[in-house]
Amino acid sequence: MSGVVWDDLHIVCRMWNTPAGRAELCRDGADNQWTRLVFHNPTWQRQALTCPGTLPMRTEGTGLAVLLPSCCGPSLEQWLERYSPTLEERREKAIALVEQVLEDGVPFWAVALSARPENLCITGTGAALHYLGNPRLQADPSLAGAVCGVARLCRDLMTKDLPRTPRQHNPPELELLCRRAEEGYQTWDQLYEDLKALPTELTPAQTPKQLLNRLLSGLKRWAGPALRVAAVVLAIAAVLSLAIAWRAWIQARDRAWPGMTPLGTEQLN
Repeated sequence: MSGVVWDDLHIVCRMWNTPAGRAELCRDGADNQWTRLVFHNPTWQRQALTCPGTLPMRTEGTGLAVLLPSCCGPSLEQWLERYSPTLEERREKAIALVEQVLEDGVPFWAVALSARPENLCITGTGAALHYLGNPRLQADPSLAGAVCGVARLCRDLMTKDLPRTPRQHNPPELELLCRRAEEGYQTWDQLYEDLKALPTELTPAQTPKQLLNRLLSGLKRWAGPALRVAAVVLAIAAVLSLAIAWRAWIQARDRAWPGMTPLGTEQLN
């Protein structure tokens, strides 16, 4: 991006425009496509200026213009409608999305602001982001915020309108990805490893025999501890029963009438 000639840029279309700034799709003299974000909000101007990297930027009046890489291709909804992709194809696109974001090397704030379904672009070789982040939207500009935003897009890629039969369900690796996408990832490595671990097919529903074997396996695993606990409970119950019976016998003996005491050996006529 270091060879960008600002004067050669011409606007193709304006994606959004607010008092806080605007986003424009542009082309340069070599027909390369760019996304130009112009921030008027001082908070995001400072965020852009303090980020690491060598993004092309310049002031335009009271705004700060930043150039980011752009992409072209159908949206997620269009791709799903046209191709009805399998789980394996979705997995490849999700992995490609993470790899593309890392290759672009844009700041975390740009990824976090842009990681929304409407900005997801399905390319011929993978997937990418339109960096069209609107500063009016709430986003965490940190590394964790960027990773979590992309993780939620990967979840949508994997699960949205996923075709399945009534006897199929999500594999546990996919359920883990969905849960962590909400709970929060911290690094790209965590997300990438979870995506690589995803299977390429849905999990078929278990047959009655498989369910029975799973139940028996669980019972075997818990049989030892359960028997020990049961033995302790029975021993305690036996001791308590014995104590209660002993106490009842003592109380019954104390209440019993002993009868008349004989006086010597005298017999009465």
